[in-house]
Amino acid sequence: MLAAVMLFSGCVQATREIIPDDTLLLDKANNFFARSRFNQATDSYRKLNSDYPDSRHRKAAFLGLADSLYKEGQFEEANLQYERFVELYPLDEFTPQALFYFGMCHMMLTSTPDRSQAKTKMAIKVFDEFLARYPDNVLAPQAAWNKNQMESMMATSRLEVARFYFRTQQNGAVIDRAKEYIDTYPKGSDIPEAMYMLGESFKREQSYKKAAEVFTVLIGTYPQTEWAVKAKESASRLTIKAN
Repeated sequence: MLAAVMLFSGCVQATREIIPDDTLLLDKANNFFARSRFNQATDSYRKLNSDYPDSRHRKAAFLGLADSLYKEGQFEEANLQYERFVELYPLDEFTPQALFYFGMCHMMLTSTPDRSQAKTKMAIKVFDEFLARYPDNVLAPQAAWNKNQMESMMATSRLEVARFYFRTQQNGAVIDRAKEYIDTYPKGSDIPEAMYMLGESFKREQSYKKAAEVFTVLIGTYPQTEWAVKAKESASRLTIKAN
């Protein structure tokens, strides 16, 4: 019996010895991730990448690190890791997933409409790339929805900036922003407001003919809106002033 125990112990020891350290570390990281212990998973994936640069598990560690960082809410660093994975492994089976979450990181880092929309623009760009490269991927519908959400945020942001300039009577800036919004989002729900601000800003700049043209289109196209009512009132005063 003692001999059998010793033989068994020897076999276990031998089995442990032939498992490479990087494999054990990957298993450890994956185990942490599976149990939602993302902070520890992140540390283990990072250690694998730094201590075993030639490991055959390096690709899995890259993606695992990105995923665990994303789960932790560390979107800035996760963003860098996903980008690096896409660059290093452009044809890998997991590249679509990495590219999708590269866009998701930008989406999670977007600001409110009244702030810079650099991350919003980048998210749109990445989701566009994803849809162009992987139109039939299982994540494609979600990517399309995300892109639509980001475009809506961009539209809201542009209009919010126009509103600020309108309140502060920076008429030239209002004209530029309102025109941009109308040209970019011709079917946007806030088109009547944008047209009203555009017409009123032309009026403030004493470009009465242009103001009248905008108000005419607004009243004729969106007659039931509050902005058409305001445009009618402004246009009536405009006629008196123009005469």
